[in-house]
Amino acid sequence: MDQTTALKALIKEEPRFLASRRRILQGAGVAAAAIAVGGLGSPLAAWAEDNGEHDAEQEDLIILRFSTLAGIQQPFLGDAGLSAFRGVHGGGAPWIISEGTGSLRSDGHLRVRVRGLVLDPAFVPAPNGGTNPVPFFMAIVSGFSADPLNPVNLTTAIVPASLAGDADITAMLTLPHPFYAPIVFVTSLPLGTPAAPRWFAVAGTQ
Repeated sequence: MDQTTALKALIKEEPRFLASRRRILQGAGVAAAAIAVGGLGSPLAAWAEDNGEHDAEQEDLIILRFSTLAGIQQPFLGDAGLSAFRGVHGGGAPWIISEGTGSLRSDGHLRVRVRGLVLDPAFVPAPNGGTNPVPFFMAIVSGFSADPLNPVNLTTAIVPASLAGDADITAMLTLPHPFYAPIVFVTSLPLGTPAAPRWFAVAGTQ
C-alpha cells in the first residue's frame, strides 16, 4: 500500500476512531460521577438491585446473627416476676456460658452453637456447679407478629447436650409474616410445674 492509499484509509477510519474516543471519555465521565457520589450510595449497586441480580439471595437473608449468649441470672430465675420473659420461663438457678453463636435466616433456618453452658459455680456448689445436669437442650425463637402484647415463640426439637454444656442446634422454622424483633433462647425440654421449657441462655451479653 502506497502512502496516498494509506492516508485515504486513515481519513476514512477517523470518524470511527473519534466516536470510539468519545465513548471512552463518556465512560470515564460516568465512572467519575459514580465516585463523586459514592458517599450517597453506589449507583452501580443500585442498578444491580434494580435489575434483580440479588433476587436469588432474598430467601437466604440473615435477619438475626449473634456472637454471644448470656446465661440466665436474677431477676429472671424461676416462675415468678420477670422470669416469664417473652412468655418463656426461666431456669431455677444461675447459668454461665463460655461461647454462644448463631443465626436466623429469613427462610426460617436457625443455627445455634453452644459451648460451656453450665450452672454458675459462684451460686451452685460442687458437684453440680460448673456442669450441665440437663441431657438435652433446644432453642426457642421469640418475636412479634400481629399482636404486640403476645410474642410468637417457635420451638426446635431437642438435641443432645454434654455434661460440659456443649450442643449444636439446627432447625427449619416456619416464621410468621410479619415477624419483628426476634431473639433466641437456649432452653431445656419442658420441665417443672407447670411443665414448660426453662431458658438457660439468651442472645445478649453479661
